[in-house]
Amino acid sequence: MTVFSKARRLAISTYILIVGIANCCAQEKKVIIHLEGDTFHIPRSEIIIEKTNPSYADSLAEAGDFAFNNNRHRLAKRFYLASSELHESQASYESHITYLNYAAYIDYNLLNDQLSYDKLAVKSWSNAKKYLDQHNNVYIDALDQYGTYLYGISDYREALQVFQEVVDLRRQNNHSWIALFNNLKSIGDCYKFIGDSGNAISYYQKSKALVENKDKNFEAMLIHTIARYYEKTNGLDSAIIYSERIIPLIDDLQTVENKAKYLLTSAEISAKQNQIFQAEKYLKKASSIKVENEYYKIYTLETKGKIEARKDNHQNAIRLFQRANTLAEQSGKKNSASFKSKRLIEMYQSAKKQNDIKLCKDICEDGVLANLISADEDKRWSIENVINKTEALYFLSEKARIDYNQYLLKNEKKYLEDSFEKYKYSIDLILNIRQEIFNEKSKNDLMLQSQTIFDGAIQSALTLYNQTKKETYSKAAFKICEQSKALNLLNELTDKFAKSATSISDSLLLREKELILKLNQAKKVLLESVDNETKKIESQKEIENINLNLDQLTHKLEREYPKYYELKYGSLRLNVDSIIQNKINNKNAIIEYFVGIDNIFTFVIDKKSVSAFSTDKKQSILTATDTLGTLISRPNSLKNAEKEYKEFVRCSRYLYDALVLPALRNLDKDISNLTIIPDKELNLIPFEVLSRQAGERQSYSLDNHDYLFEDFSVSYQYSAAHWNKIDSYSQNKFGVEYLGFAPSFNHSTSSYLESCDLQTLPNLKCTEKEIKTIAKYLDGKFFYGADANFSNFDEHIEDAKILHLATHTCTNTQHTALNSIYFSDKTLSILDLNNYNLNTELTVLSACDTGIGEYIAGDGVQSLAWAFMNSGSNSTLLSLWSINDCSTTEFIDYFYQALQQGLAKDDALRQAKLNFLTNAQNFEKHPFYWAPFITYGSMKPIQSNNIRDKSRLLGLLGITIILSGFFLKTRFRKTELKSTCDPDS
Repeated sequence: MTVFSKARRLAISTYILIVGIANCCAQEKKVIIHLEGDTFHIPRSEIIIEKTNPSYADSLAEAGDFAFNNNRHRLAKRFYLASSELHESQASYESHITYLNYAAYIDYNLLNDQLSYDKLAVKSWSNAKKYLDQHNNVYIDALDQYGTYLYGISDYREALQVFQEVVDLRRQNNHSWIALFNNLKSIGDCYKFIGDSGNAISYYQKSKALVENKDKNFEAMLIHTIARYYEKTNGLDSAIIYSERIIPLIDDLQTVENKAKYLLTSAEISAKQNQIFQAEKYLKKASSIKVENEYYKIYTLETKGKIEARKDNHQNAIRLFQRANTLAEQSGKKNSASFKSKRLIEMYQSAKKQNDIKLCKDICEDGVLANLISADEDKRWSIENVINKTEALYFLSEKARIDYNQYLLKNEKKYLEDSFEKYKYSIDLILNIRQEIFNEKSKNDLMLQSQTIFDGAIQSALTLYNQTKKETYSKAAFKICEQSKALNLLNELTDKFAKSATSISDSLLLREKELILKLNQAKKVLLESVDNETKKIESQKEIENINLNLDQLTHKLEREYPKYYELKYGSLRLNVDSIIQNKINNKNAIIEYFVGIDNIFTFVIDKKSVSAFSTDKKQSILTATDTLGTLISRPNSLKNAEKEYKEFVRCSRYLYDALVLPALRNLDKDISNLTIIPDKELNLIPFEVLSRQAGERQSYSLDNHDYLFEDFSVSYQYSAAHWNKIDSYSQNKFGVEYLGFAPSFNHSTSSYLESCDLQTLPNLKCTEKEIKTIAKYLDGKFFYGADANFSNFDEHIEDAKILHLATHTCTNTQHTALNSIYFSDKTLSILDLNNYNLNTELTVLSACDTGIGEYIAGDGVQSLAWAFMNSGSNSTLLSLWSINDCSTTEFIDYFYQALQQGLAKDDALRQAKLNFLTNAQNFEKHPFYWAPFITYGSMKPIQSNNIRDKSRLLGLLGITIILSGFFLKTRFRKTELKSTCDPDS
């Protein structure tokens, strides 16, 4: 708190004297309020009223107004509090809360008394809820005050919901644009600190739209806010555009402080763009403005430091930042965690360029401490103790990196252990930040930017594992790897489980479903509006509004249903031992990959141990992966058949040696099933085709093979954690055992081709045969030709146990969310699939490229197969490239035969490939025809009472007729599966 001035001491002394007079006169039920002299006086020289008279409370408030207008802020606050207390005793609740809000405003904006403000804001809101209707303006102001309190204690997610509620109420009550402006900006600030950049900039833009052409001061403030935000999120091109828009407004601004502030910001942004001349020009103009304010001295030093840093004068920059920090510490003002963190980040980057390791470590330590509520070691490493998670993450992860490099230099284990601990906490912060973000793009950006942290965390854990041979560290590394994968899939799965296990109101769930449907429709319109700017803008606004409503609804569910919240987030806590116990037996093992910055890490998990290793041959492995994928995804041309086959063998063997053989060396010989969890580019190849045969083959022969799948059944997962939860969350209630579609395409052009790369839809010669072949094994609903339409899909899909789609796919190279699968009358896109709540045990996508899509950091390849899993399918059979229509029909037949025998899905797929190779003729033995099909998800055998093996049934009937002379109907277990066929390549 600042030292009181002589005038303020006199003011408070006068107030104490007044209170003393009031107390004395109270015995006679009279009081005199008489203010004059060195303070000020009310126009009426003397007010003598009964203390019990309501006018007494109003007079105190009037005295508060005069004190406030004459800058006697502490005195004003005391008058307002006294008036508020009397109004409450008189049941004048609106006035009671009004003057409580006035006192809180003084604490927050003028006296910098955060503790007192917190107490008053909470009391104001508590009493507003108790006494006032929500449409009362004073109630809304109290709620706004409470949001500011939550923001001040860094509870940004709760503050966000409060401000959103305030905005809704202000709109309903037709409040002024200024009030709305402040609240919309506050929402943007909350999103900013949560780390949700998409929503933050959206609300800043909404605030800006409110003030354009109304008030240049407010307009400049918002332009400045947007410029700073783009600058902090590395959108420097946009930052420059907005910072230059401020300059024409500066001369018309009311306060010199803002003039200087905005010029300094423009200087800083210009410096970041290496426009040094322009930066120094703005700095000079800002320095010419006389501002008697310590904050601007600090800001000027910081800006000079940033310009020096861009000129590579890092030693000068460090000195300037240190001076700014010292001045901020001495002043006690504007040195909040956020201000200090930003200053320290700039200083750290200069120290890093200077290779000053000691200073870098000290800055990181200061940065971490600046973002903690308590510096106590016992409380230090907890999420609840962090003020600004994003900035704490920056310093913590950098400190972890420094410690690891120190370990490499000094070979002291302490540095390695410190690095590992800080990396672990950094991962916790990343996942917590992601949990609080609503915007999907912001979530994806966070995970992409965090890849170096995951890489460093795994590296430090594995280094400890190699040093100590303790499985604790290999399990920790595996857990970190898992925490970087399939997060959307896992969130969707746990959210559905949490809702099903909680008594949430049906009306709320229906409302959520309606909003999600509208959101996906709006997204689709936006992506398809390539040349329609008007429709784009309308769709973007609609998406923003729907997201706002969804955010509010989600928060309402989490707040009002604690069990739902606990199940939703508690089930995301990763337990490595649980995965091993539930998913590993003596016959199977997991091989999981993480493609890091320089290395590829491999984790091998079986019943006995969790082991791990890394290779630095990342680039050569990815080159071989790309070559192999190209060679096997097209049939050999006769001209280059032998040359291509030899190259295929070389790449296949190299990848086997680099990726698989080291893993197999750690496994027992009894292992027969491998679960592969690929990463990034490794998603593009089927590991089954990797060859174990050494040496270069002298002659071209497709009969001469030695593939991995000949000894192992191979399946795939998006993550072990997701796999662990699939089976436990299935509902096992089905109205239709099997649902098969084989549409016809007699038209060469169609309106629903517009968003796809296809210009025509050739008919598929063998898909109807494929569906009819499956009918030998399964009972259900089969749709061919024109009947294989979207309406029949939509009617039956949420009751189906097995879905089989033999059709075309639509590929949209600009927006993979529009990748679609065809029915006879329309398409079903990835976005459309988000609207469904599937329960299929198996979805067979017998179509081209159903496993191909955009790689999203933190989630994997978002393909059509991924979308079916995300919508609730327990497992999928997918294709990794364009498949042959008729050879696929034969392959699918083998697959269903194996399923009918009761085999697990991965075993059934292996058996189908073996059978296909045994019976294939010549060129059909090429991997192009049989290798694209792989399985994801639950590998459990399909259990059903409706599967009939017709040959067995006939045999049993014959024996029964001979032995007993009457017909006995027998049913056998029935399996479920889906298959999809695409056109000839």
